[in-house]
Amino acid sequence: MNCPLCGSVLKEAAVTVKRVVNGKDVYFINVPGEVCSNDLCGQIILHGSIVKEMKKIINKAREDKIDLNKTFDFSRSEDFYNNLEQYAGTTN
Repeated sequence: MNCPLCGSVLKEAAVTVKRVVNGKDVYFINVPGEVCSNDLCGQIILHGSIVKEMKKIINKAREDKIDLNKTFDFSRSEDFYNNLEQYAGTTN
């Protein structure tokens, strides 16, 4: 697959994605995605299923009024639902 911006080849990589959760910056690390191989472009592409899972985590944190740690390891997202306390900073 090629980059939609510059046409260079995309390569699979674990990326970091910044989102705002409950008014605070949260960095999702180890997010599976594709990155443009052109260093001047660097476009990141996330697949729909990954975006849906990120939204699910964010919505759960909002519903339960949980402040996620500033860095959330996406590769461990399954554990999030099983043990909220481990991933939560504080509850409101």
